[in-house]
Amino acid sequence: MLSALVAGAGPAGSTSALLLARSRKSVCIYDRSAFPRTKACGEYLSAGSVRLLYELGVGERLAPHAREVGGVRLHGHGVRAVIDFPQAGWSLPRALLDDVLLGAALQAGAHALQGRVEDCADGAECATLVVRLPDGSLATVNAGAVVGADGMHSLVARKCGFNGAKGGARRFALGGHYSGLKGLDGYIDMFVEGTSYAAINPLTDTTANVMLVVSESELEANRGRIDAFARERARDLAGDLLADARIEGKRVAIGPLSHRASTLAGNRVLLAGDAACFIDPFTGQGVYLAMRSAQIAAECILSGDLRGYESRVRREIEARERAARRVRGLIASPLLARTAAAALRCNARLFAPLVQRVTGAA
Repeated sequence: MLSALVAGAGPAGSTSALLLARSRKSVCIYDRSAFPRTKACGEYLSAGSVRLLYELGVGERLAPHAREVGGVRLHGHGVRAVIDFPQAGWSLPRALLDDVLLGAALQAGAHALQGRVEDCADGAECATLVVRLPDGSLATVNAGAVVGADGMHSLVARKCGFNGAKGGARRFALGGHYSGLKGLDGYIDMFVEGTSYAAINPLTDTTANVMLVVSESELEANRGRIDAFARERARDLAGDLLADARIEGKRVAIGPLSHRASTLAGNRVLLAGDAACFIDPFTGQGVYLAMRSAQIAAECILSGDLRGYESRVRREIEARERAARRVRGLIASPLLARTAAAALRCNARLFAPLVQRVTGAA
């Protein structure tokens, strides 16, 4: 019987497989996609994410392809604030990140198979995945543990009864890779208006990952013209910076942008990455949480303490959510935003602890 099965080959799945394989555990990864794959989300990597990549031994390979991100420019409510990061992050194509992490896991001894997970059972002695292979056949595989790293709409979570309750206002992200931009540098530009925002994360001097976040009600009101609506709204927020921008490839839609599973660990099943929790991407903590939760999952599987996973990962999630709530609170109110911008110009050190927490530099 295998030591572990991993559902999903994104940063969480590949990180857990890499660490388990390095400890000479037998592990197999299943993902429905063929790699390398194009993915236009999670292309900003915080300082904490960069640190973890070096700890995993892949930072040196990725560094030549990364663009340093030195901070964020916030625009909104009539103010502009520049927040410099204490340690630089990276802007990096997600396709490259995923491919390098998966390649490192395979080099360490993990196996990867293309297949769509269709069922998961969390038993007392072993966990089971049922996988639909490319030829249409079903494979039933048992292991000592399953890491569910199959995204915010995790089938593993659903089949094991780990899904949390849904409620509250829901928001969605629309966007992709854009070319034809001007004035891009080593900063991310964030344009905020009410509950909506547009984020421009430069990949090169003229290309960027552009994401627009809007409410579900706005999407419903523009159901028949989503592409035109996204283009108009993004340009309303970002103005001249997107005046000549054009999308390259398909538009992506992601959401809803807030999710946390009710249970993160069962008898033999652990949820990692977005399957465990998806925090609003405004603060850019998704890739960090994916790799950090995967790191903890591997440690718990190796030690045999699967039950300890729940509390350890929840502490990581709650620390990041507190920071995200503080940031959202500051930018949601015009008065608070203007006050914070003025304070930032006078003494940037006042915000240093919050910036360090958000970026993972602390």
